[in-house]
Amino acid sequence: MQTARASIVTFALLASCAFGVEQYRERPPAPSLAIRMVAVEGAEGEVLPRWSGETDELLAVEHGVVVESRNIRHVRLLEAADGSRILVLDLDDTGRSRLHEASTLHVGRRLAIVVDGRIVAAPIIRTPLTEGEAYVAVPEPDLERAFEVLSTRN
Repeated sequence: MQTARASIVTFALLASCAFGVEQYRERPPAPSLAIRMVAVEGAEGEVLPRWSGETDELLAVEHGVVVESRNIRHVRLLEAADGSRILVLDLDDTGRSRLHEASTLHVGRRLAIVVDGRIVAAPIIRTPLTEGEAYVAVPEPDLERAFEVLSTRN
């Protein structure tokens, strides 16, 4: 009987892993983490380097902050069943509202995910962002390091 129960539990665990259940690690955000708008060409802004060091690209970002660290609940590194991974910033209601407002007004422009004066990612806003999560695409070789930079250890 115990063997049968153990087999059922093992099967249930394997099935949940095989059918798209995500696994993740979660931490509080780094105190300096912020979401800002990349400045339009010719506008004043603070010129910041890219974080990865793979490119010499410098971007000017607006001085104002769209979402502050205090409005980011946590940073997650998600791993899907297919092996793909992505960073997620989980926003509180204020962060979600502010990101929605900024993204609605600035479709076609770029956001900057900034930490410690460096830009980790600068995605183009394709549509207004309405969810309470901001997905941060970082090249696979840099994902672990980006997770460490964007978050703090408990």
